[in-house]
Amino acid sequence: GYTVSGVDFHPRTEQLKDWLIKGDHNVDELYTADFFEHCQKETIQYDLVYSLGLIEHFKNWKEVLELHGSKVKQGGHLVITCPNFRGIFQFIYHKIWDNANLKKHYLPSMK
Repeated sequence: GYTVSGVDFHPRTEQLKDWLIKGDHNVDELYTADFFEHCQKETIQYDLVYSLGLIEHFKNWKEVLELHGSKVKQGGHLVITCPNFRGIFQFIYHKIWDNANLKKHYLPSMK
């Protein structure tokens, strides 16, 4: 019963919208934009804010969390996910075989 809206900096966001519509999902707006700029100009709030793998890319991850929270309606829900590369096995794995990806992440945000 949800209607999907969202913001992503990725240039293929429009393709995601098409994919969701083909999957019979209700889609409102998917913006290709900078998250911080979008949050400053858009005041709308949502019943559910679901963030996939964003906070771990920022040193100011607490601000990112607060901005997500500001988008949640009273009584709504906030779900934040991120990988955990801080654990010894994940860290070693990524350091050896996926170091370029590891370098794109801010490990303290994963605590």
